[in-house]
Amino acid sequence: NKHPVGSAADAEAYLDRTRAFAVALDQDSDAQAADAKRGYLAPAFVLDTVLAQLARLRAPAGSDSPLTRSLVRRTAGKIPGDWRARCAAIVQDAVYPALDRQIALVRRLRADARMSAGGWDVPDGDALYAAALEKATTGTTAPAELYRIGLEQMAEIKAELDPLLVGQGLTHGTVGERLLELS
Repeated sequence: NKHPVGSAADAEAYLDRTRAFAVALDQDSDAQAADAKRGYLAPAFVLDTVLAQLARLRAPAGSDSPLTRSLVRRTAGKIPGDWRARCAAIVQDAVYPALDRQIALVRRLRADARMSAGGWDVPDGDALYAAALEKATTGTTAPAELYRIGLEQMAEIKAELDPLLVGQGLTHGTVGERLLELS
């Protein structure tokens, strides 16, 4: 949707990017497989979501794919050419086979996926988490200390929000549930 299509050259570039999408899917699949061999695999519930998303992307015929429809919409009446047929062929012959390979991979990975979402369940998870925190916070506070600080801050925020929510007539449920209701 963001690729500009104002000329035939732009539409050709869009087709090139659609072909490249298939390559990127295979590269992503290769990286996922390599990471999984090293013990870095998303939790089962994340893989379930991924499978649903991939299935939705793969479901329509190539001519009705969002990739094809986007190009057709932006060239219709402005840029002569059979953009639907050309893009649909790329989707059908390159993108969908790559999606099929990725779906098959994720299904295989799902069979061995962990149920927890904690970083502690991956190799060197504690060290990876500490490194990510250091990078994100530019500090060296220990993860357990940051967690304790976060819990304290959440308690303070909830204590401040609760009377405000009650004042708005929101008295049932947790502070989080009442914030969702308010929004």
